[in-house]
Order: sequence, then C-alpha cells, then structure tokens
Amino acid sequence: MKEEKIGALEGICLMLIIIINAIVLNIPNLIILSTSCSAIINIFYAGLIAIFFTVFIAKLFNKFPGKDLLDISEYVGGNVLKIIVGIVFLLFFMLLSTVAVRYLAGSMKIIYFNNSPYIYILLFFIVPAVIINKLGLKAVSGINVIFIFIILISLFFLLFFSYKNFSIEKMFPILGNGFNETFIMGATNIFAFANLAFLPFLPSILKNTKDFKKVSVSSIIISVIIFTFTIATLILTLPIVTESDEMLTI
Repeated sequence: MKEEKIGALEGICLMLIIIINAIVLNIPNLIILSTSCSAIINIFYAGLIAIFFTVFIAKLFNKFPGKDLLDISEYVGGNVLKIIVGIVFLLFFMLLSTVAVRYLAGSMKIIYFNNSPYIYILLFFIVPAVIINKLGLKAVSGINVIFIFIILISLFFLLFFSYKNFSIEKMFPILGNGFNETFIMGATNIFAFANLAFLPFLPSILKNTKDFKKVSVSSIIISVIIFTFTIATLILTLPIVTESDEMLTI
C-alpha cells in the first residue's frame, strides 16, 4: 500500500486542531486560575518559550530529513529505544484523547443533553472518529482543513462580538499574583501548547520534508495568537475567576 502524505496546509491544520481541543478542554480557565489577571502576559510568555522549542526541534530534525522521532530513536538506540519511545508517546496520546472525549461529552450532557444516557453522547464522538480514521490520513487531514477554518471563523466571531463587554481595568494589577507566578512558576503553562508533542511525528507524513520547519513554526505562532486572544477575551469580559467557578472557556 502506498504511504499517504499530506501538504503543508494540511499539516498546519492538524497542529491547530490540537490547540482548539485545548481551548475546549478548558485549559484557558486553568491558566487564569493559576496566574489571575496576568494570564494574558503569562500565555504570551509561555508561547514564546513554545516557539523557541519549536525552532529548536525543527533545527534538530533538519539533520534527519523525512524521519520522525521513531525513526531517529531506532537509529540512535535500535529497536529497544524505538519501542520505549513509541509506548511512552502512545500512552500520552491515548490519555490526551480520552480526557478530551470524556470532558467534551460531559460538558455536552450538562449543557444540552441532561436527560440523555452518557454512553450515547460518547458514541456520538467515538463512532465518527473511528470511521474517519478507517478512511486514512488523507481523509482525516482533508476534512480537518474544512472544519478548522469553520472553527477559527466561529472563534473570531465569539471574540469580536464580546468586545463591547471588555473592561481594561480587569487586566490590573498587571502581574496578577506576582512576578514568580507569572514568569517562574507560570513557565509550566507551556503545557497548553500540547501540539508540540505531535511535531516530532510530522516529518515522515509531509509530502515535502523541507516544509517541516515552515509547518511547525507557522502552526505554533498561530496557536499562540489564538490562545492569547482567547484568554484576553475571558480576562477582559468576566469577573475574576475562582476555583469554585464551573466555567467553560467556550
């Protein structure tokens, strides 16, 4: 069977859909809880760190054109290292997808389908995912390109039509809980950019291996912009968020 490859645009969209998942999973709310009104500065700062790591990863992979992390692991440590790395990332991706489906289905049940059996809501997400993955990488990436633009336009309208409720005063004090929480402890908020974990597996599925740096850097910069504007909208619109608040980012 011929190995499927995707273009640069499809690669960028695959990376961006992971950031959309992070927003749906309420990651912006978690960042606001830890950094208070300095969340805008903090996520931009964490985003710069993410961009630095992305450029670093891209430079490392330039030495292995067309190879992904598993190929490099096999080259460095043989099949043993390849299997270990593969299992670690497989478990991580399974955990990420399980949490995403569980949280989204739970939110849908609370907000829209309170009387529906939980298993039906789960199947509503799981069955289409299984079917589309059976169709292959090209089908997944092609449908994702269509939906990512619809989602981004929808997010833009959500942000734009919230502007009348913005209050600049809610940004102050500018450092929120202090310098340490914003820049030292706050550096851990790089976890919001989970798409970094998928970058090492991208080179082997790109049609043009030279597009890897362009795809990775472009996707992470767009991700930083999306996250920054999402958090800015929440900070400027809503009262201070506390741990007792059950707030969904969307």
